[in-house]
Amino acid sequence: METERELPNHVRRSRNSNNLIGTARIYEVSGSDVVTTDRRSAQLYEALRGGQMTKKTRKRRKGKRKAIRPDDSFEFAGGTIARYGRLILMESHRTPEQQQEMESHWVEIYPRVVSEINDRVSRIRQLISQYDPLELLKRGFWAMSASMRGKMSEHEYSFEDVIMARMVDYVQAVIVSTPPVEPLAELTDESWQRLYDEVKELYQSLSLPFHIVNSARLKATQPDYDHDYDSFCVQAQMHATVVRGLRYPAHDWEFLEDFLGPHDDEFRKLFAISVSQFIEGLRGIHHSLARDSIGAFGDMLEEHQKAMRQLDAMKDPDLPALMEELRQDPQRRQRMQSIV
Repeated sequence: METERELPNHVRRSRNSNNLIGTARIYEVSGSDVVTTDRRSAQLYEALRGGQMTKKTRKRRKGKRKAIRPDDSFEFAGGTIARYGRLILMESHRTPEQQQEMESHWVEIYPRVVSEINDRVSRIRQLISQYDPLELLKRGFWAMSASMRGKMSEHEYSFEDVIMARMVDYVQAVIVSTPPVEPLAELTDESWQRLYDEVKELYQSLSLPFHIVNSARLKATQPDYDHDYDSFCVQAQMHATVVRGLRYPAHDWEFLEDFLGPHDDEFRKLFAISVSQFIEGLRGIHHSLARDSIGAFGDMLEEHQKAMRQLDAMKDPDLPALMEELRQDPQRRQRMQSIV
């Protein structure tokens, strides 16, 4: 059996099906996975529609059979998706002519979809160029950390949570390729939300609409169109768009040592550092991103406790005066800025 993981809502068509014209597919939900049951699709379909599953069932049910009502169902353009317990039934009601008409429409709107994606990327670059790169990355890191709170498994993450991760890696990629425009503007909540909405819309377009219209265009314009090859390309592109890495960070260092070690002489010649120094620098960056936030919280708590001890030591505490004194203390201000 084949596990389906990549499309949202635990619903996707089988890799072996083409256009789902007048057909039905069965999917079995197991935990956070969706497993296609190709061998049993016909039997399950008959059972869900009131038919027979096995010879035993046929003998047991000699009378009129009742169709099983779905637990949940909804209709979309040309099809129906229904859930029966752990099973998901996806049906298409389009005729071949309707499917051809739909694909022709997708071919027509392909230039518009690509243009909208390009325009959105330009708007994202224009927004990012207005703000301090460090402020953008800092805001993105803390937003991503907040979205991860309380989640123990990948299937608990919503699409919005996934975009929070893109607000770090994708925004960083745009920062590297986009020179800032002076003077830099203040990064407000409204400007951050506007940037988030643009990135979210971009990834929504790249997740499904682009691949639908692009596949229709390739099918219409390439005489030797290969559905299996196109399916492989779509999966590879979606993997590159969404998956953030190839391995857990703890395994990176051993891989880098094996991969870069033979090129130590070239590193020294080109960058005047050894491979081990380069890897140690990456370790430092990783530690800063993954661990320093915990240390910063501890430092902030320590500063709070110091202020409370000063307040307790006063016989007649003047809270506004104490707060002003703390704000004016240059060493404390510098320390708080380094923490934040």
